[in-house]
Amino acid sequence: MDSRDYFIIACLILAGTVLRFFLVLFNEPITPNILVAFYGLAIMVVGLSFGQSLILGFLSGSIMALISQSIFNPAFLLSEPVGAVVCLGVFLSLPPSPRRAGFAVFLATLASGIVFSAIGLSLGQIPVADHLHDQLVGFLSLFLIVILITSAINGTISGLLYPKVRNFRNATR
Repeated sequence: MDSRDYFIIACLILAGTVLRFFLVLFNEPITPNILVAFYGLAIMVVGLSFGQSLILGFLSGSIMALISQSIFNPAFLLSEPVGAVVCLGVFLSLPPSPRRAGFAVFLATLASGIVFSAIGLSLGQIPVADHLHDQLVGFLSLFLIVILITSAINGTISGLLYPKVRNFRNATR
Protein backbone atom coordinates (compact mmCIF):
# COMPACT_ATOMS: atom_id res chain seq x y z
CA MET A 1 0.00 0.00 0.00
CA ASP A 2 1.21 3.46 -0.82
CA SER A 3 0.02 6.96 0.05
CA ARG A 4 -2.57 6.91 -2.77
CA ASP A 5 -4.17 3.83 -1.24
CA TYR A 6 -4.33 5.52 2.15
CA PHE A 7 -5.90 8.56 0.47
CA ILE A 8 -8.55 6.40 -1.23
CA ILE A 9 -9.34 4.63 2.04
CA ALA A 10 -9.58 7.94 3.91
CA CYS A 11 -11.87 9.46 1.26
CA LEU A 12 -14.17 6.44 1.25
CA ILE A 13 -14.38 6.28 5.05
CA LEU A 14 -14.98 10.04 5.20
CA ALA A 15 -17.78 9.83 2.62
CA GLY A 16 -19.43 6.95 4.50
CA THR A 17 -19.05 8.74 7.84
CA VAL A 18 -20.62 11.95 6.54
CA LEU A 19 -23.56 10.05 5.05
CA ARG A 20 -24.01 8.05 8.26
CA PHE A 21 -23.82 11.23 10.33
CA PHE A 22 -26.62 12.84 8.31
CA LEU A 23 -28.77 9.73 8.68
CA VAL A 24 -28.22 9.84 12.46
CA LEU A 25 -29.53 13.44 12.49
CA PHE A 26 -33.01 12.11 11.64
CA ASN A 27 -33.00 10.70 15.20
CA GLU A 28 -34.73 7.45 14.25
CA PRO A 29 -34.47 4.45 16.57
CA ILE A 30 -32.96 2.33 13.76
CA THR A 31 -30.54 4.00 11.35
CA PRO A 32 -29.17 2.30 8.22
CA ASN A 33 -25.42 1.68 8.34
CA ILE A 34 -24.24 3.12 5.02
CA LEU A 35 -20.60 3.10 6.16
CA VAL A 36 -20.36 -0.63 5.35
CA ALA A 37 -20.62 0.16 1.62
CA PHE A 38 -17.66 2.51 1.86
CA TYR A 39 -15.31 0.43 3.99
CA GLY A 40 -16.25 -2.52 1.78
CA LEU A 41 -15.21 -0.52 -1.28
CA ALA A 42 -11.92 0.35 0.40
CA ILE A 43 -11.24 -3.31 1.19
CA MET A 44 -12.01 -4.47 -2.34
CA VAL A 45 -10.40 -1.65 -4.35
CA VAL A 46 -7.17 -1.42 -2.38
CA GLY A 47 -6.94 -5.19 -1.88
CA LEU A 48 -6.52 -5.18 1.88
CA SER A 49 -5.32 -8.27 3.70
CA PHE A 50 -7.29 -10.04 6.43
CA GLY A 51 -5.51 -8.10 9.19
CA GLN A 52 -5.85 -4.78 7.40
CA SER A 53 -9.55 -5.43 6.79
CA LEU A 54 -10.03 -6.29 10.45
CA ILE A 55 -8.33 -3.05 11.49
CA LEU A 56 -10.40 -1.01 9.02
CA GLY A 57 -13.53 -2.68 10.37
CA PHE A 58 -12.53 -1.81 13.92
CA LEU A 59 -11.76 1.80 12.97
CA SER A 60 -15.12 2.04 11.20
CA GLY A 61 -16.80 0.53 14.25
CA SER A 62 -15.10 3.12 16.44
CA ILE A 63 -16.44 5.90 14.22
CA MET A 64 -19.90 4.35 14.35
CA ALA A 65 -19.74 4.07 18.12
CA LEU A 66 -18.88 7.77 18.38
CA ILE A 67 -21.48 9.22 16.00
CA SER A 68 -24.44 6.85 16.37
CA GLN A 69 -27.39 6.97 18.71
CA SER A 70 -28.06 3.26 18.74
CA ILE A 71 -29.30 0.90 21.41
CA PHE A 72 -25.74 -0.11 22.35
CA ASN A 73 -22.98 1.74 20.48
CA PRO A 74 -20.10 -0.49 21.68
CA ALA A 75 -21.64 -3.31 19.60
CA PHE A 76 -20.20 -1.58 16.52
CA LEU A 77 -16.70 -2.48 17.78
CA LEU A 78 -17.49 -6.12 16.99
CA SER A 79 -20.10 -5.89 14.22
CA GLU A 80 -17.98 -3.79 11.85
CA PRO A 81 -14.85 -6.00 11.99
CA VAL A 82 -17.16 -8.96 11.29
CA GLY A 83 -18.63 -7.07 8.32
CA ALA A 84 -15.18 -6.20 7.02
CA VAL A 85 -13.93 -9.78 7.22
CA VAL A 86 -17.10 -11.12 5.58
CA CYS A 87 -16.70 -8.58 2.77
CA LEU A 88 -13.10 -9.63 2.17
CA GLY A 89 -13.88 -13.35 2.35
CA VAL A 90 -16.83 -13.19 -0.02
CA PHE A 91 -15.02 -10.90 -2.47
CA LEU A 92 -11.96 -13.16 -2.60
CA SER A 93 -13.97 -16.38 -2.85
CA LEU A 94 -16.09 -15.33 -5.84
CA PRO A 95 -14.83 -15.33 -9.41
CA PRO A 96 -14.51 -11.89 -11.02
CA SER A 97 -17.89 -10.63 -12.19
CA PRO A 98 -19.76 -7.33 -12.33
CA ARG A 99 -21.87 -8.37 -9.33
CA ARG A 100 -19.08 -9.59 -7.07
CA ALA A 101 -18.51 -6.29 -5.22
CA GLY A 102 -22.22 -5.69 -4.65
CA PHE A 103 -22.79 -9.21 -3.37
CA ALA A 104 -19.77 -9.02 -1.03
CA VAL A 105 -21.03 -5.78 0.52
CA PHE A 106 -24.61 -7.09 0.66
CA LEU A 107 -23.46 -10.07 2.76
CA ALA A 108 -21.09 -7.89 4.81
CA THR A 109 -23.95 -5.54 5.70
CA LEU A 110 -26.18 -8.48 6.54
CA ALA A 111 -23.51 -10.01 8.81
CA SER A 112 -22.71 -6.68 10.45
CA GLY A 113 -26.38 -5.91 11.04
CA ILE A 114 -27.17 -9.29 12.54
CA VAL A 115 -24.14 -9.20 14.85
CA PHE A 116 -24.96 -5.63 15.91
CA SER A 117 -28.61 -6.50 16.54
CA ALA A 118 -27.78 -9.60 18.55
CA ILE A 119 -25.28 -7.76 20.74
CA GLY A 120 -27.33 -4.58 21.01
CA LEU A 121 -30.54 -6.33 21.95
CA SER A 122 -28.93 -8.77 24.36
CA LEU A 123 -26.55 -6.40 26.15
CA GLY A 124 -27.63 -2.88 25.37
CA GLN A 125 -31.23 -2.71 26.41
CA ILE A 126 -32.02 -5.71 28.57
CA PRO A 127 -35.33 -4.09 29.59
CA VAL A 128 -36.44 -3.95 25.93
CA ALA A 129 -38.37 -7.20 26.37
CA ASP A 130 -40.00 -5.89 29.56
CA HIS A 131 -41.24 -2.76 27.82
CA LEU A 132 -42.33 -4.32 24.56
CA HIS A 133 -43.80 -7.69 25.59
CA ASP A 134 -46.07 -8.46 22.59
CA GLN A 135 -44.33 -5.92 20.41
CA LEU A 136 -40.93 -7.65 20.60
CA VAL A 137 -41.58 -9.75 17.49
CA GLY A 138 -42.61 -6.61 15.57
CA PHE A 139 -39.53 -4.78 16.81
CA LEU A 140 -37.24 -7.64 15.73
CA SER A 141 -39.03 -7.79 12.37
CA LEU A 142 -38.40 -4.08 11.90
CA PHE A 143 -34.70 -4.63 12.65
CA LEU A 144 -34.54 -7.42 10.07
CA ILE A 145 -36.35 -5.32 7.45
CA VAL A 146 -33.97 -2.40 7.98
CA ILE A 147 -30.96 -4.74 7.77
CA LEU A 148 -32.21 -6.29 4.52
CA ILE A 149 -33.04 -2.94 2.93
CA THR A 150 -29.71 -1.46 4.03
CA SER A 151 -27.90 -4.54 2.68
CA ALA A 152 -29.60 -4.08 -0.69
CA ILE A 153 -28.80 -0.36 -0.78
CA ASN A 154 -25.17 -0.91 0.27
CA GLY A 155 -24.78 -3.71 -2.27
CA THR A 156 -26.16 -1.48 -5.01
CA ILE A 157 -23.95 1.47 -4.02
CA SER A 158 -20.80 -0.63 -3.92
CA GLY A 159 -21.68 -2.49 -7.10
CA LEU A 160 -22.08 0.80 -8.96
CA LEU A 161 -19.07 2.56 -7.42
CA TYR A 162 -16.57 -0.32 -7.41
CA PRO A 163 -15.60 -0.10 -11.10
CA LYS A 164 -15.30 3.69 -10.93
CA VAL A 165 -13.17 3.74 -7.76
CA ARG A 166 -11.04 0.86 -9.07
CA ASN A 167 -10.49 2.71 -12.36
CA PHE A 168 -9.59 5.87 -10.43
CA ARG A 169 -7.07 3.95 -8.34
CA ASN A 170 -5.54 2.32 -11.42
CA ALA A 171 -5.39 5.65 -13.27
CA THR A 172 -3.40 7.28 -10.46
CA ARG A 173 -0.73 4.57 -10.48
